[in-house]
Amino acid sequence: MAGAAASIPVSLYGVATAFRLTPDSTPYNEHHRPDPRETTSKVIQSSIIGRDKERKQVVSLLSASDEEDTVILPIYGFGGIGKTALAQLVFNDTQFRGYDHRVWVYVSQVFDLKKIGNTIISQVSNEGNKNEYTRENINGRLCDLLEDKNTLIVLDDLWETNDFHLNELKLMLNTKGKIKVLVTTRNEDVAKKICTHKPYRLNPLDSTMCWNIIKQRSNLEARGDKDQIEQVGWVIAKKCGGIALAAHALGFLLSGMDLVEWRALSNSDIWTEAFSDNSVLPSLKLTYKNMPPYLRLCFAYCAIFPKGHNIAKASLVHQWIALGFIEPSKTFSSVRLGEKYIRQLVGMSFLQRSILHTQYLNLSNCFLLSQLPSHIGSLTELQYLNLSGCQGLVKLSMSFRNLKNLVHLDLSGCSRVQDFKQVFGGLTKLQYLNLSKIFGRTRVGDNWDGYPETISTLNDLEYLNLSRNSRIDYLPRSLGNLKKLQLLDLSYCRSLRSLPHSIELIDSLEFLIVVGCSDQLKEYLRKSQFKNIPISLPHFIVHSINPVRLEISCLENVKSIEEARGIELSEKQNLSTLTFHWTSRADRLLEDKDVLGELMPPRGLWNLSIQGYDSTTFPTWFVGISHHLPSLVKIELKDLHRCRHLPPLGQLPNLNEVHLQQMDSLTKIDGGFCGGDKGAFRKLKVFTLRDMKQLEEWSTTTHSKGGEDSIEFMFPMLVTLSIELCPMLRLKPCPPMFHSWLISESDKVISSWGEIRHQPAASVSHSFSSSSDTNLEIKGVGVAADEWRLLHHHPTLQQLEISWSKNLLHLPDAIRHLPSLSYPNS
Repeated sequence: MAGAAASIPVSLYGVATAFRLTPDSTPYNEHHRPDPRETTSKVIQSSIIGRDKERKQVVSLLSASDEEDTVILPIYGFGGIGKTALAQLVFNDTQFRGYDHRVWVYVSQVFDLKKIGNTIISQVSNEGNKNEYTRENINGRLCDLLEDKNTLIVLDDLWETNDFHLNELKLMLNTKGKIKVLVTTRNEDVAKKICTHKPYRLNPLDSTMCWNIIKQRSNLEARGDKDQIEQVGWVIAKKCGGIALAAHALGFLLSGMDLVEWRALSNSDIWTEAFSDNSVLPSLKLTYKNMPPYLRLCFAYCAIFPKGHNIAKASLVHQWIALGFIEPSKTFSSVRLGEKYIRQLVGMSFLQRSILHTQYLNLSNCFLLSQLPSHIGSLTELQYLNLSGCQGLVKLSMSFRNLKNLVHLDLSGCSRVQDFKQVFGGLTKLQYLNLSKIFGRTRVGDNWDGYPETISTLNDLEYLNLSRNSRIDYLPRSLGNLKKLQLLDLSYCRSLRSLPHSIELIDSLEFLIVVGCSDQLKEYLRKSQFKNIPISLPHFIVHSINPVRLEISCLENVKSIEEARGIELSEKQNLSTLTFHWTSRADRLLEDKDVLGELMPPRGLWNLSIQGYDSTTFPTWFVGISHHLPSLVKIELKDLHRCRHLPPLGQLPNLNEVHLQQMDSLTKIDGGFCGGDKGAFRKLKVFTLRDMKQLEEWSTTTHSKGGEDSIEFMFPMLVTLSIELCPMLRLKPCPPMFHSWLISESDKVISSWGEIRHQPAASVSHSFSSSSDTNLEIKGVGVAADEWRLLHHHPTLQQLEISWSKNLLHLPDAIRHLPSLSYPNS
């Protein structure tokens, strides 16, 4: 791959030399090149953090000079500090909405006085760009248009340092009207030369604001380890230098990292490097350094394009593929991986979306839109069109067929649009089609008939979403013509009962999503499983490819280790919830241990459920789970009939919940559950045992950090304990009381205390305060009143609820020894 990059016979331009990607190069004429960095006045105010005070100050400075005809107020500061964002806030402030004219001009490094003048004229006169005025005519035209008018002009990103050119600009802006000019520039000298009032220096954000940006961009609130992350995050935020762009880039980068990687980034040597306004900020350079190698290579390749060059996303992706920069994947196509890389680079602020060619059009949730303009087909370069949620849309223009470069089309939720199958004929390059929530019960007009045949002609289609369409009751054989299809989403198509055999013959199909479908369809899939097809859909079923939640069932049908390995779970860095499911007692083609060994989740996983696993032991990564999944918050082990020993879960640093159910071979829970080291289960708050019919003993104590003689309860921070359907279980010794304790159909937990020499519960170390509310609920036990020995061990119990106790003829005598009891129920 590196050789491919080295052999490109093109000089590298346009990427900062501070990244050491290219040698210095001489400037070239970019006078008429479109600039992908071009800004606009549009802003989402909620996305700008920490600049409200500065907005008020700038508005006040501009408004305080009403006696002067022309006021020029520059804002200056480091690149990325937020000058443009502040100018956007001022431009959209209510103070200026009543002005006769508001004009936004993007100046850029190429200073063109004629372009600036014509841009102002075109926006004020609404002439567009059809008239191109000469320098001589510009001054007169501006005087005519702005005379006796209140006008706000923003000149964004001014770099020009030549005194003569700047004086000409000031002269051009000196008209007979009331003109407020707000200028943004990186250069303090430029600010002083252009101003009529003292320039406004934009100071860096404080560390709190940088941390707020990082939290927002990294989705911190959704993490299970946010308490530990926050300490490291504050250190990183302080090192951002108050640069908003740096905080945005780092936040996006950190969103895919675990705690160890956050700490490594915080301790990087790059932070100690000096920088000037003409060099790369350490924070941005660190973001580049921490890019995955494949992403860094793709970014470096962008240097072959001249500065300001616009390149179509699809073209760039295909160039990456041709050069071997995108490794083949069994999970996603090379095109989809390339698009993912672009999203990552945009998210890190290393690439910006071009606004000069309409390749991307998002009209989602335009509820009042009833039809698209008749000339929609003139957007011949359009590649991405999102109409999702346009509930009022009833018609697609026939010119829609002319969108021959369209790759992505989302019509989800457009349930009123009629007879649109006829416009699909020209969409020959379509790769992504979302028709979710269109053919439901509320649909008026044409039904599903005819649409699948039309869809079957879209030969390049890779993603087809037909989910939540209750009227879809069949799929035709012609869908088998989609030979490039990788994903078919049929979730919640409740009327489907079977699938055509032709779908089994689509070699590229990797994901079939059937969550929420009828039991008949799921049974059909389980029985058929395409066993006669040598190369086809994987025999297991992926119920969701949402980047956050994933469920994989029917794992007993995995045919080879390579098939399991091809899922590449460890690469799905955004995954938070994962379920593995084997059908209980079904025939296996491989050992469950071998399959699970190839399905190691990403390090950032929070929730893990394993159901139906039939091996007696676990793979290496699961035995060392505390190292491989340090962020795990919740784990469920269900229907593991042959498992005799629990995995060492105690050393998982963030584990909050453990649920064990239907483990028929497990007879004892002991110190091995803690992982052998001291200080286990430091954050566990919820523990559940259910339907463990052979479980006889739980050794509830372990040695604490204080030494061999210091004993503590196995779960020192436990709040809720639930024991259900465990008829043989005895607890040795009796644990302390918790906030909430449920005992259901587990008689010996109640009655066995007189048979065992045990340490009193009160002497076992536990962090739960006895003064807190304590509630014990007992259901369905057959213990006589004189055998309720458990109650003797918890004199501080405050609430007791007893129900469905068939052998309890009167209240247990032990209740009289519960002085804190307030609400006994029988």
